Amino acid sequence: AVHLPWSHVSAADAAHVTLANALLVGAIAAVLVAMSLVLQYGLSRMPANRAIVILLFELVVAAFAAWLLASETMRAQDWIGGALIVAATLVSELKSKAGKKPGSDPGLTPV
Repeated sequence: AVHLPWSHVSAADAAHVTLANALLVGAIAAVLVAMSLVLQYGLSRMPANRAIVILLFELVVAAFAAWLLASETMRAQDWIGGALIVAATLVSELKSKAGKKPGSDPGLTPV
């Protein structure tokens, strides 16, 4: 609706396409809302360092998908940023494994 004044499509054509695809648009909206709720539920139950890595890795996946599926061009800074995100994932995992002692339970604190 906001773009319509600058579009070459008439308002009647836009309304027809919108109504014809209303079920599809509604289904996509419902899936996106459900996915967001599940993501927020899951992220709120994990450590912050792991949650932020998952959220940042989403950018790497999106950039790779755009390159693969839409023939987007990746600049050097895109590759470097993706490599830094992957490196942060590896460092975070290595630090969490190094901090755990065999047989220790992170949920129990000594008194």
